[in-house]
Amino acid sequence: LKNEIHLHLTIDGSDQVGMDEFGVLLSLRSTAAIGRELGGFGQYLQNNVYSYIGGKYQPINFRDRLQKSIEMAFRDELEIVNLGFFDSMNPPRSIQVNGKSGWEEKPLCYMVLKAKTPSVDRLPLLQMDVNTMDDSGMVVLPVHSNSVALDATRSASSGTDTSAMASRPIYDLSVSQVIDTRESTMQKEKCIRFEISATGRGIVPSIEHLLSGLEGSIPGYSINKEKIESEAIQVVGIEANNKSIATSLNASNESNAYMSVDSDGLFRLPTSRKWVIRFEPNAVTPENKVVVPKLSSRLNGSLRSERFVDMDLVPVIDESFPLHATSRVPLPVFVGGGIASILIPILGWSVLRRRNRGPMLEDAMLQLPKDITPFSAIITLQRFAKHFGSKLNNHERQQLHSDIAALEKKFFSAETNEQSVETKGMIDTTAANETLQCWHKVLAHA
Repeated sequence: LKNEIHLHLTIDGSDQVGMDEFGVLLSLRSTAAIGRELGGFGQYLQNNVYSYIGGKYQPINFRDRLQKSIEMAFRDELEIVNLGFFDSMNPPRSIQVNGKSGWEEKPLCYMVLKAKTPSVDRLPLLQMDVNTMDDSGMVVLPVHSNSVALDATRSASSGTDTSAMASRPIYDLSVSQVIDTRESTMQKEKCIRFEISATGRGIVPSIEHLLSGLEGSIPGYSINKEKIESEAIQVVGIEANNKSIATSLNASNESNAYMSVDSDGLFRLPTSRKWVIRFEPNAVTPENKVVVPKLSSRLNGSLRSERFVDMDLVPVIDESFPLHATSRVPLPVFVGGGIASILIPILGWSVLRRRNRGPMLEDAMLQLPKDITPFSAIITLQRFAKHFGSKLNNHERQQLHSDIAALEKKFFSAETNEQSVETKGMIDTTAANETLQCWHKVLAHA
């Protein structure tokens, strides 16, 4: 039995890992006959599994037990950056071992590791207990992993090929970058932010190897390396309730929930990584231009670029765009625009008063702005309250002022600013439009 089942560790890519993050697949290899006899190995990726031990059924957390075994084995020499478990129902694949067919490989977990010192020269041995039965009852069979050598003294990126990803495969790479230039015109900060996120199966590369042209993308600005926010690589595995995340996203097609081997014959789980890069003015004379960084030519994947225009996110199609075209409107212009939106109807009213002091005056005061935004809606409602308040009863006047306050809180409060960051600026302005149209109808028939 020991010769027909064992753990198997596989380094994802080159064994020259250096002091960088690298991926490792832990799988269980066995003959198909042993797999059928033991009823498969899905239970070892589950918790709260009832097993018959000591004359009674007892719950066992197999997945937690396996994770603890990994942590205990690796803690001295390797840092476990993150790990994720495959779905317990993920089917195995047929393989050959030493030229013999009839073997299967069941993926267990995908780990992101990092050597603690350059002296690390191999992966520690792992052990997992497999439960089986014989004539005497339950038998616990310890299964050990293979010995895998590695080189932590140098990484694959230190050779002639400057691409670390030359030996760190990544599949289905998807990168998104959001460029926020709204603070570039402020008096104090004058900061430009790049929010970058990347997902793919395998090890997502570092930001230096992910995008090309990032360092010099804004002439007159440089990256503040002390304020770079970088999240550790996250492995997207199963949830605590043992349901695959992929299953919840692809409930209509259950087969999409399971991971199959990639073209190089390795099981991988999706990983993700995020950065926030801040650009600040330097001594060089700035140019009114932002050159959009591109995906590295050594990588295959997709890149989606967006930028803020006021509170809205719009796609970036061109290779560059004006820096101050997407900046936040300066306060004097912002206030001046608000004053102008009030004065223009009043000036129109003064001209019309000479001809007709009756219906023409009301028509001018009821005029709606051409482009209805949260700001223009609030300004117009305030004009309604000032000039038509006498025509409303007490309840209607209170309701109008209440609606104005609600819109101000919804679109211009501190909570709204935090929400706009989380939703990347996509705030629904339908409420402002509907409120303005409703009061326009009420006052038009008053």
